[in-house]
Amino acid sequence: MTLEGLGNLGEFVGAFGVIVSLVYLARQIRDSARIERLNARYFLSQSMSSVLDKLDDDPELQRIWLGVMDRGEEPNDEDRERLGRFLFRYFGQLSLAYGFAEIDPGIRARYEPLLLRFLKVSAVRSWWSRQRELIPEPFRSEVDSLLRTIINA
Repeated sequence: MTLEGLGNLGEFVGAFGVIVSLVYLARQIRDSARIERLNARYFLSQSMSSVLDKLDDDPELQRIWLGVMDRGEEPNDEDRERLGRFLFRYFGQLSLAYGFAEIDPGIRARYEPLLLRFLKVSAVRSWWSRQRELIPEPFRSEVDSLLRTIINA
């Protein structure tokens, strides 16, 4: 084999090695993205559970929640304040979920139906109108858009 033939063989082997490396790198990136999505889902599941555990752990909050959500009752001032603290934590977690939806669009499909259910309740809408400025963008705009959809429906 001539020196030129060895050079051509070396170029071919080098090109083949680059292709193999690129395929390997693409698989690693895909796997890494999958792991990120799973981590986002796990984190949100844990953080949402910790907020919702407040309902299980606090009989008074549970009473308020059931009255507002299931019976459409308007809370008194004390109950409104307690419900507001819960909603602030809950909407804070939903705001995180909205951010994680950039990593995993399936997350939005998990939280949006529940958010829509909450926004149909007058006590929740009332809380939102008083506290919406405390919720970061772009989630605040998302909630406002959903509210317009509910009101116009």
